[in-house]
Amino acid sequence: MASTTQFPPHTANGHSAPARKGWTRGRIAVAVWIVIMVVFWMYAFFFAPKGSPDILHDRAFAPAAEARCAHALVVIHELPNAVTAKSAAERADVIDTANLELRDMLATISALPTGDTHDTNLIGLWLTDWRQYVTDREDFSRALRANSSATFGVSARDGQQITKAMDAFAGRNRMPSCQTPDDV
Repeated sequence: MASTTQFPPHTANGHSAPARKGWTRGRIAVAVWIVIMVVFWMYAFFFAPKGSPDILHDRAFAPAAEARCAHALVVIHELPNAVTAKSAAERADVIDTANLELRDMLATISALPTGDTHDTNLIGLWLTDWRQYVTDREDFSRALRANSSATFGVSARDGQQITKAMDAFAGRNRMPSCQTPDDV
């Protein structure tokens, strides 16, 4: 009787099929990583809150503030261009006049109803930045009177000029006239 020898099964190309390996630590780690990424992106696209946290809940504030800011811009644009002033003192005078209008604008906007606590906090921070910006302008005006080659600088918060946050807030809330004027 002939003995039968068992040979490993062959594939079509004559090689034996690779041995099947189980779940290794590396395969488990890759599978877990893939699951985490799928869950993360599902949350990001379908469940995460949409929009910016800087957007006001109550839309009544923005149109009123926009109207007052637009009026301030008209007043400021009617002033002589500060850059074309014949002297540093004349330029400082123009900036001072614009600053008076901006202070009045801020007083009017500060008196507007602000809505819920979220909106009140956001508007309060924005107005605080605006007041600092006007103070920076006033400091520049004083510096111009002392030194005709003084340069304008804006205060920083979190490593950026406060005007960046001010303008972003105004833009997100559809108040384009409430962005910082370019008259200095």
